[in-house]
Formats: sequence, C-alpha cells, structure tokens
Amino acid sequence: MTRHSKNLYSAAVRMFRPLFFLLALFSLTVFGNDPCVKALVSVVGPESFQAAQHKRDLREIEELKLGTYNTYNLLRSADGNYQKPVHKQEGLARPILKNDLDIIIVEEVNDLAEMREFARLRLNDLYEPLLADSNDQRGIKVGYFVKRDLPFRVELTTSKDVEAVDPVTGQNRKVFSRDLLGLRIWATKQDNNDEPLISFFGTHFKSKRDRNGDPESRILRGLQNEVSELIVRKEMETNPRSIVVVGGDFNGDVRHEAEFAPLKTILEDVFDNIRPEMSDADRITHSFHQNGRAAVYSQIDAFLMSPSGRPYLKDAFVHRYVDAEGNTKPLPTTWEERNANPSDHFPVIFKFDFRKLLEDRDVLSPGISLFHIRSLQAPGRPETDPLPLVA
Repeated sequence: MTRHSKNLYSAAVRMFRPLFFLLALFSLTVFGNDPCVKALVSVVGPESFQAAQHKRDLREIEELKLGTYNTYNLLRSADGNYQKPVHKQEGLARPILKNDLDIIIVEEVNDLAEMREFARLRLNDLYEPLLADSNDQRGIKVGYFVKRDLPFRVELTTSKDVEAVDPVTGQNRKVFSRDLLGLRIWATKQDNNDEPLISFFGTHFKSKRDRNGDPESRILRGLQNEVSELIVRKEMETNPRSIVVVGGDFNGDVRHEAEFAPLKTILEDVFDNIRPEMSDADRITHSFHQNGRAAVYSQIDAFLMSPSGRPYLKDAFVHRYVDAEGNTKPLPTTWEERNANPSDHFPVIFKFDFRKLLEDRDVLSPGISLFHIRSLQAPGRPETDPLPLVA
C-alpha cells in the first residue's frame, strides 16, 4: 500500500465516518425490528434433509470443529468456462473430512445446487449446504456447510440489503459486496425463547481491486467493517449470553490493515488467544503472485470471536496442503506452485469446547434431537412455525 493511498483512506475515514456511521445506524433501525437480518423463509427447504442420518446425542459432543475456507471456485466458475479438476475437488474436501469439521463457512461458491453437488460427490453427503441470495453477481457467494447429524436448530440471516453512504461517491449504496451471512445455532433441547449458543457471521469483504477514487477499495472495505461492527454489536447486545463469531475472507491482512479496526474493537482473533506465540509463517492463509515478483503472504482469512468465547477455545490453526505421499507441502513461491493447490487460500480451523459451553448454559438435560430451520420473518410478514426437517 502506498503512502498516498494510506493517507487517502485515513482522510476519507476521518471526514465521512460520522456521516456513514449515522446512516448505517439509520439503516439498522428504520426498516423494522431488525432490518439487517432479512427473512429467508424459502431459502432452505425441508426436503433437503430427508436423507440425513441419525442425530448425535448432544451429551456426546465434546467439541465443535469449525472452519472457514475460500474454495476458489467450488466445482466450476460461474460462467461454466472452468471446471475444477477432480483432484482439486478432492483436495478441497480433504481438510473438511480429515478434521471432521462440523460447520464450515465457505466463500466463492456459485449457488445452492453446486454446494449440494459438492456435498454429495466429495463430502459423502454428510453436510447440509445453506446459502442465501446475495449482492454478488460473479458466482462467488458466501455459504455454510453444516454437519447433518448435529442435534441443532439453526437460523439463517442476511444483511445484504443494508445501505449506507459511500464515502467516495456520497451516494447511498448496498454496503456488502456479497453479504454478512448469519447462522445462529441452538441445541434442540433449548427453549425456543432461549438465546442461541453461537451466532456466526460469514463474510467475504470487498477485494483489493481499485475503484474510482478508492485505491485497493480500502475505503469501501472500511465502510463494510464499520457497518459489520454495528451489526455484530447489535447481535451481542440482543443476545448477551451468545458467543459471536465472524469468519471468512477479509481480503486484507487482518492483523495489520487499518480498515479492520472497527471489528477488532469488539472481537478478537482466535489465533491471538489460543496461540499468541504463533509465527507469521504459521498464520499465512493466502499467497499472491504477480508478474514474476516475490510472493506476498498474508493472513486474510480469520475467525474473530467475542471475548466471551475465550474460555471455550481449544485449538486453532491453518491447514496446510499435502502432496500425493501425504507430506506437507511448503508455501508456494510461484504462481505455478500455488495453482497446483486446490485453492489459493488455506482453510482456517478452530476447535471449541462445546461440552463446557453446554454445561455453562445449563443445556444438558434429557430430550429428543431434531434438526430444523427457524426462519426470521420480514416486517409485516405473517409469523410461521419453524420448518421441521426431520420427523
């Protein structure tokens, strides 16, 4: 980043922050009870869970294993001109299956059909894909894979229609390039009025492609983080007993770049808590290779978590790819080496002491295990019952 672009970003933030902060607050309040969380009544249908296997007993789940993964075209490009080779598809699935992940935030997926196909072909049909319509027009949406045997209720939420003033143009615009896609989870034994155990937000912030008047799109990415902070703070205030997690592709080095400061005022990088001595090399989640120049390495994928989650952290790491013999591959130094990997990103994985959370929330008690989707209702829409997915 040049000194000029840094100064431009800082000046724009100082000048426009009060304005877009107030307009973001306006957007959060004027359109109903919770306009940042739009109704997704028809996004996930009950038929997709009919083949789900027997549910795990809640009391047997010691830890929850979570991941975030930019898949760099899950099966194919949105225009269909690129089909990911089978060995790369299998390479994408390997860290998910090897680490037996329970919930994965995925970036750069085309649609729900593609996610279902990937789950069937490469994930042994163990996962239910969850996806909502978003602002993306390039086939690089944010979604979730959720293990089908989890005895959870979930609620999918969207913030794609939140608007604020663009500090560069002075015009109202939709804030998120894709979405800040939310996923709240409850144990099925919990009362319907209880707060969720965990509230996830999956993100894929604006890329570093320049905009007019906005080098590397830092101003827009800063706006997205300002508004994300408002949304996450609202979630923490509404559900103070819930743990809040933001995960995904931040499209900038989470540790060092100024635009991520708003979220980091209320959330903490899980690496900083579980592995404070973690080396820069071990934090690398992405490499950039251009015109024969030296590779640029950074941590642009992350999990940020509310401080209330500290007691439950068990482990966190970046998964590294392996070669045909099962040996860990070194970080790519050239575009060709990177292109040989399943993705240009490495997945971030962290493990959560779920048993302790259940005990602290007094959830462990006799009961049945069902998995269903609870759908938020838009302002003015008639209330409906949750959609039962498994009888």
